[in-house]
Amino acid sequence: MKPRTLEWVADVMGGVLSPGSANIPMVTGASVDSRQITSGDLFFAIEAARDGHHFVDHALRSGAVAAVVAPGRSTTKGEGPSIEVSCPRSALGVLAEAVRREERDLPTVAITGSIGKTTTCGYVAKLIGSIGPVHRPPGSFNNDLGLPLTILNAPEKTRALVLEIGTNQPGEVQSLAELTHAQIGVVTAIEAVHLEGLGDLAGVEQEKLSLFSGIEESATAWVPHRYLEAARASARVVRSFGPGGSSEVLERGHGEFLWRWKIGSSKGDWPFQWSPDYRHQSLLLSAALAVGAELGVEPVRMLEAVSQLPEPPLRGEVRRHEGIDFLLDCYNASPVSAIASIERLENEPAAGRRYCVLGTMEELGPREAQFHRELGRRVGEGSIDGVFLVGRGRSWYREGLQEVGRDGVPIEKGDRGAQLIASSLLPGDRVLFKASRREMLETLAQQIATCLADRGRE
Repeated sequence: MKPRTLEWVADVMGGVLSPGSANIPMVTGASVDSRQITSGDLFFAIEAARDGHHFVDHALRSGAVAAVVAPGRSTTKGEGPSIEVSCPRSALGVLAEAVRREERDLPTVAITGSIGKTTTCGYVAKLIGSIGPVHRPPGSFNNDLGLPLTILNAPEKTRALVLEIGTNQPGEVQSLAELTHAQIGVVTAIEAVHLEGLGDLAGVEQEKLSLFSGIEESATAWVPHRYLEAARASARVVRSFGPGGSSEVLERGHGEFLWRWKIGSSKGDWPFQWSPDYRHQSLLLSAALAVGAELGVEPVRMLEAVSQLPEPPLRGEVRRHEGIDFLLDCYNASPVSAIASIERLENEPAAGRRYCVLGTMEELGPREAQFHRELGRRVGEGSIDGVFLVGRGRSWYREGLQEVGRDGVPIEKGDRGAQLIASSLLPGDRVLFKASRREMLETLAQQIATCLADRGRE
């Protein structure tokens, strides 16, 4: 954000600035973590797992310009100024919207979808980098805290802003989108995820497409081609990507791809080299290329950057431990993403055997048992050599495996489970870790790696 006075900040949030706040440095960013304060930050005392008001003095000593606090919760030791607001969490969003309203000339892209949001944000930021500094979320910053923080912490010299919007309840996407004043909106995919809050696939579609009711009225909406007509109800300008769309990435084989752009005088076909890990990445790349083209980036410049596209951590990264490849795809999970991970495990070369560690897929609503059984059957019908099951969904997975004459090994997370899995692995093996974030399977993976290292020393 551009530097703002503390008085301006207090005014737009409807807050009360503490006395004696003259000659305070300008506000240039925001934080909700007193350990991550940088010069120019405003500290918001959020009441979450821990009450941020307990860390106000630490934040001010660490260099925060001021603290945003609830009524009567100002600094306890007089370390610095404060702004009292009715709700610091809500005030964070109010400030972010006010900043975006004043800085709406900054090209801004808002991205949501059932899968691929964070990946697409990374793709867009990389592909449009030639226009100048691009600010994007530092990870999955896509809720009512992460989105405003991304907006407020964009450096003054930012030339394009890429924002991620998530949801698990009706109304969240549009509410967050209204903070962004984005000129381009992207829905990456609409799949059966977050059904616990959104009900069914129709509810997911309605929620995701509400993005276009929240961003700028004149914004361009980009959706997978099959949702082109559905999106017209909430956006003036709607374009599509993927098979049949105006931006399409076609695979020709042996690492050869073609980007086909079908809009305006710049329409054409551009060949390029690429090695994606998952099939759906072509869809995400077609969306990112569309955004770049909308912003006027030359196709050749974008395609030169494809070989450097980032992959978010724990979303398919490979780590090698004692000659065994760990495929960590455990940041989130849904039926669609889980099948994509299984297909990758089956299709990528492995000198030894292929194993998977499956944990629960969360937020699938009343049909969660069915989804887990179906995935269990799919794994059992494939070419996976062994399956380990963790979390509350393990019995459902096992039922699905047994329906096709296979079985899985239920384990408890922790040292004993890690030792059991490690004892089954040999150099050359490849093992997939797939589950929703709540399972934190990367912790189990690290415990297994430690067991393997101990075995190697022995």
